[in-house]
Amino acid sequence: MSTYQEPIGPLQPFLAAKRVLFERGPVAVATMAAAYATFRVWRRFREPGTFTLAGETHTYFWSNYNVTWANERAIEIPLARAFLARRETLRVIEIGNVLSHYGTIHHPVVDKYETGKYVGPVDVVELKGQYDAILSVSTLEHVGWDEAPRDPVKVGRALSVLESCLAPGGEMLVTAPVGHNPHLDGLFFEGLTPFTNVRAMRRVARDRWEECAVQDLRGVRYGRPYLGANGLIVATLRR
Repeated sequence: MSTYQEPIGPLQPFLAAKRVLFERGPVAVATMAAAYATFRVWRRFREPGTFTLAGETHTYFWSNYNVTWANERAIEIPLARAFLARRETLRVIEIGNVLSHYGTIHHPVVDKYETGKYVGPVDVVELKGQYDAILSVSTLEHVGWDEAPRDPVKVGRALSVLESCLAPGGEMLVTAPVGHNPHLDGLFFEGLTPFTNVRAMRRVARDRWEECAVQDLRGVRYGRPYLGANGLIVATLRR
């Protein structure tokens, strides 16, 4: 397997601040900036705590990179790492370059809009091959929706492609925020995806999440009341 760690760009804090300004306004930017600047101090006196999904307990992931202590990455990174920890020797591929931003990875990545030594600039709907494990962290909601021209049904094609690339006996894990792509949300709410298990997490505080029923996420907004996702789909497909 290839090893690749994406360098942390110096503009990342400014990009995060821009997102907070757009979603929450100047007061939220000032509050977030203060917490960001003092992270190393307050982190010494606060433990991240734990969350539970499907009967398994995980520790929240707190990092100043992308301020994970204030968004859905706090639970996505632990879930993704636990998924990969059981499959290190298998044929693994990640859709969307996410995990490399938080540490060294040992698997190839495909990402249409990013490049890197081990990141292939591949559109997910053009993916080929067979994999024992497929992982995608908050990426599929952008497929077709945040592209020009917009193609809302493209994400459905992407799911079909990923299903066809999953080898017998394999497993796929996908996380997706609710409220970003209404077409993808609808597929999950109506049970029109290939996943064999769809679970949901709802944000109950800035840094706390609880498992809930998928239908409980109907009407949940992205960016309100908390930064980033306020509801998260965690879906798996097992062959």
